[in-house]
Amino acid sequence: MRRYTRVWILILAALLVPTAALAVDEALDAQMFRPSIFNGHFLAIEDAQTLDAMCWGFGLYFNFTDSLVELKDQDNEEFKSGVLEQALSANLTLAFSPWSWLSLGVDVPYHVQARGKSIDDIEDLGVQGTEQENISALGDIKGEIKLGILNEEKNGVLGLALAGFGTFPTGDPDHFLGEGGTNFGGKLAIEKDLGIFNIAGNGGYLVRPEKTILGTDVGNAYLFGAGVSRDWKSGLGFSLEYWGQQYKSSSNLQLQANPMELTATLRYKFGGGPRIIGGGGGGMGGGVGSPTYRLIAGFDYYPECEGPTEGKLKVCVEDPEGNAINNADLAVEGAKPFKVNTGGENCYDAMVTPGAYDITASKDGYKDGSKSLSVSLGKTTSVVVVLTPVDSTTLTIKVRMKGTSDPVPGIFVTLTDAAGKDTKHLTDDKGVWDVGAYSAQSIKVSTGGGKEWAEAAQSYSVVKNTANVVVLDVQKKIVPIGKVHFAYDSDVILSKSFPVLENVYDVVKADANIKKLTIEGHASSEGTDAHNLDLSKRRAASVRKWLIEKGLDPNMLVSVGYGETKPIAPNDTEVGREENRRVEFIIN
Repeated sequence: MRRYTRVWILILAALLVPTAALAVDEALDAQMFRPSIFNGHFLAIEDAQTLDAMCWGFGLYFNFTDSLVELKDQDNEEFKSGVLEQALSANLTLAFSPWSWLSLGVDVPYHVQARGKSIDDIEDLGVQGTEQENISALGDIKGEIKLGILNEEKNGVLGLALAGFGTFPTGDPDHFLGEGGTNFGGKLAIEKDLGIFNIAGNGGYLVRPEKTILGTDVGNAYLFGAGVSRDWKSGLGFSLEYWGQQYKSSSNLQLQANPMELTATLRYKFGGGPRIIGGGGGGMGGGVGSPTYRLIAGFDYYPECEGPTEGKLKVCVEDPEGNAINNADLAVEGAKPFKVNTGGENCYDAMVTPGAYDITASKDGYKDGSKSLSVSLGKTTSVVVVLTPVDSTTLTIKVRMKGTSDPVPGIFVTLTDAAGKDTKHLTDDKGVWDVGAYSAQSIKVSTGGGKEWAEAAQSYSVVKNTANVVVLDVQKKIVPIGKVHFAYDSDVILSKSFPVLENVYDVVKADANIKKLTIEGHASSEGTDAHNLDLSKRRAASVRKWLIEKGLDPNMLVSVGYGETKPIAPNDTEVGREENRRVEFIIN
């Protein structure tokens, strides 16, 4: 809407700017007929109607006149001389309304063929010595702004409008077809629908510089008009209009003042489309611009647009951080209730009846959000509904046999959060610990091992509002009949441990499913880290060597040392330290 308004303002400004440059010797515009720009019930006078919001229209009207300007002596004797005898003129009108209370319009006249005498020649040669000329010329362009003050359709009493206009010196003043300067004026129009007839009256004032033309002093003028009209549903209509100007003049060779005219027209409108117009009239009083007769024909087109009856509602759905939430459900309650899903976008817009609305947005995983607002006529009302995520973070721990999908039931799992808090739980018969809702983010999942299973651990970052699943792979181990002992601070295996190693040998030989065996060496915390790591590696290697010498395939045996990094008991007592000094046999 603003864009169209700016265009019309620029058009009017374009007419104003060159005014000074176009101004010439002052004269009178004898072609007073200016058709109504805004498609009212009348053609020659102003009525109280404006166009609906965002409506437009145009018209093209032709009129033929006889004896527009005559001169006579100051004693009003019979002697007369024609100055502008005949003229065929066309008026192109353009109109637009950005709002229902404001209409903007332009009237561009063009005199297709006019026959008359030049003012300059009359002044130089006299009236009788001047020859008639045939000319074609552009007339004075008129710009108009009309304000609708009262709308009869809404108040039921009467219509009232104020029209301001300006005419610009684009015509031919030397032949009474232009004022030669910029004029301004205004009219107040009153209109009333009586049912049988529509009546209108208007009065106004034209401001123009005082000037002397052919010895006649001419200045400002009062404008007046009145008329009756009727439009039938069939599309047929008529109007009878009386209009003119009143100004003073005095001279020896006098231009008659106070031009007045009575005009009657018939019109027919084709549905909601164009309208054709025909009619005529004649001058009353003989003033400049009052022809002996005037013939009128033309057409116009003003689409039947009622202006906006709705407003635009735009709803966007976001989370508290301003991120878009797509595929949200919207429930809109108010003058025009509806339900809709935003689909692949986070915003939805619709034209709705103006009024108050309550909007509720919802989506799985989020708390419902709501907003209340009011939608205005012809305007866009935007609102953002914020949905807060529901804390749907869950955690499930599954323990599986490494390298397979076999569950490991009945094994203790330790869940450690970032604060070091431990929670232990036994897996069910499917090897699962369903922790449920969980709020911590950085966790560690581990098994303490046991007689049959080796210790395992895994770190994990919990994702908010997600069903988190941690799979912990564990390995079986061989539990020998006793502990493997070594000489103090040495990798030499004591002889009392040989039966233990023979037991391990027998288990491996008896189980064809064991394809690989990892021998892990562990140490207590006594000594340095490097020393303990080296000692655990050497002790694991000594056990591997013993089993190879016993007869196991070297390719299935791997030795590794962990030093003091995987204790199974506290190192602050000798009993605990003894438990940590160990060798384990992990089945891969």
